Amino acid sequence: MTGQERAVLYSLANQTGLRVGECRALTRGKLQLNEADPYVVASARDTKNKKPARQNIKTELARELDALVGLKNAGALVFAIPHKAADMLRADLADARAAWLKTIRKASDRGEAEGTDFLLDVDSQGHVLDFHALRHTCSTWLTLSGADVKTVQSIMRHSDIKLTLQTYGHLFPGAEANANRNLQIPDSGAARMKATGTDGSAFTA
Repeated sequence: MTGQERAVLYSLANQTGLRVGECRALTRGKLQLNEADPYVVASARDTKNKKPARQNIKTELARELDALVGLKNAGALVFAIPHKAADMLRADLADARAAWLKTIRKASDRGEAEGTDFLLDVDSQGHVLDFHALRHTCSTWLTLSGADVKTVQSIMRHSDIKLTLQTYGHLFPGAEANANRNLQIPDSGAARMKATGTDGSAFTA
């Protein structure tokens, strides 16, 4: 795969949460790129739950995919993903880290940067990057964009919301406080007091 193909693949996985097998099986005919809200479709035979998955993508990515597939026929594969996709991703990550470190001119700053986990394939806690991690990136971006847990569940295609909460629950800190803070109470003042009987009027059973 060329660098451009890999970049588009990673963007697709980040935006949709599609698994590597779903991306590998994606064909030109499953790309709906000229819609107002463009999307891709993973066939039921290729998804984990054996149900078709329609995943929306951003317009910029749709343009990149359109340029990538060109005049391919409907049955042609979009990507030629190697068997060990995680190795490809880790190699690209290593190159990205090296390029980032080169941008840091000051020796002391570079030394500090080298001690961070940024763009490492294995972090200081022993977490190892694989292609599936891009699914986690998708859920993280959704949450940071303000998506509620039900929306995240739908996009991640979890059959049970408990799985979403168990997997990504740490991404919703303070959810209860935010819900209370954003609570909309349409009625107020005397009308609310009368409706609840707190205005001093008698209660009639």
